[in-house]
Amino acid sequence: MMTKKEYCEYLLQDFSRSEDKKVSEITESDILKSSKLAVAMEYLGMLKSKEMKNYAESRGGTVFFLAENHEEPAILSARELIALLPE
Repeated sequence: MMTKKEYCEYLLQDFSRSEDKKVSEITESDILKSSKLAVAMEYLGMLKSKEMKNYAESRGGTVFFLAENHEEPAILSARELIALLPE
């Protein structure tokens, strides 16, 4: 099972692939393009400006997650999914 940190790092990698840039090139302003990225960067302590921290805190980042034994997908936010993962 992924840890919280691993999941957040995965979200950064996923965003970098979608934007065709390296993870090291992701900036604080990129969180305006993806709420999942905002949540991940907040968790990883990558946000420095108070304005961006406040913005990230107000985001959830929707993730579709299919739990076992469910016919319908359970919809969780990235923030809710991170809370469920082990440290």
